[in-house]
Amino acid sequence: MNILRSIKLRMFVVATSIVLLPMQQLLAANPQITSSAPAASAAPAGVVRDLALQPGGEMKGKVLDAQGQPCARVAIRVVRTSDENAVATTQTDVQGQFAVNGMTGGLYRLETPAGASIYRLWAPNTAPPAAVNSALVLQGDPTVRGNLGGIGWLGWTLIGLGVAAAVAIPLALTDDNDDAS
Repeated sequence: MNILRSIKLRMFVVATSIVLLPMQQLLAANPQITSSAPAASAAPAGVVRDLALQPGGEMKGKVLDAQGQPCARVAIRVVRTSDENAVATTQTDVQGQFAVNGMTGGLYRLETPAGASIYRLWAPNTAPPAAVNSALVLQGDPTVRGNLGGIGWLGWTLIGLGVAAAVAIPLALTDDNDDAS
């Protein structure tokens, strides 16, 4: 009887370790995928950043792709968030830069076909110290979340063995109980 319990305990420990071993790779992001986009200076979706307008109400900015490269000839739409009306449209130059004149203070969304950022615009010389002088809009999503990339053949083999053990062990234990009765 003690031998049977010892075998069952060993099978349980082996099956549990096989299932849990690749869990770190399943829950972590793939370290092979990197982004050189300056995400620290770009506002994540839904975050409002303060932006100081230049004299004459000029708002400057830049549009980058997910790799941090400038996006040339991208249409930009400036929308006042209070009434959802477009107040200006423009296009980036070959360096991905744009400028819109005649802006007033308030909350605005800068939209491109593949990205958007929200900024609180401040009149010249009234912005808080943390305000930026130039807007940044990222095209595409540079965020890399947890995924199944990079597990490799060993990880998939261990996952397969864990699933097989999860099916086989209860069947083996059920057969042992049937023989004892």
